Amino acid sequence: MRHNILFFLLLVFLFGSCGKNKTPSTVISSPSGVEVTQLSKGGIQDLNVPQSMAIQGAIYLDVRTQEEVDGGAIPNSVHIDFRKDNFEEEVLKLDKTKAYVVYCRSGARSSKASKMMVDLGFGKVANMAGGYNEYKVVME
Repeated sequence: MRHNILFFLLLVFLFGSCGKNKTPSTVISSPSGVEVTQLSKGGIQDLNVPQSMAIQGAIYLDVRTQEEVDGGAIPNSVHIDFRKDNFEEEVLKLDKTKAYVVYCRSGARSSKASKMMVDLGFGKVANMAGGYNEYKVVME
């Protein structure tokens, strides 16, 4: 019985954010079945941690400070500090054809960084809602 309840709560958690993106977008299915959205200007797709981690081939972009990264990070993620003056310059060195999942500590900076990336012409960008704090809780 307890497993059924946990399974139900996991399903609610996984699908609870469906339909919250109010910005028009074109949806592209990834090989994992998780949707990666090609966002229109000004739109951000927020994904929870399990959805974010299920996107095959996505590049995880950590926009936290170096001090935060030193405390732990998602394995193999790319680090570009959002608070640095050269953030936009460094982001423009990334491949715009790839899918990116952007994360910070809790989701605020990564949401801003995701919007900036979309404005710079990146087509497949998602914000990891809850950021690294949520990642630690879910993945432990």
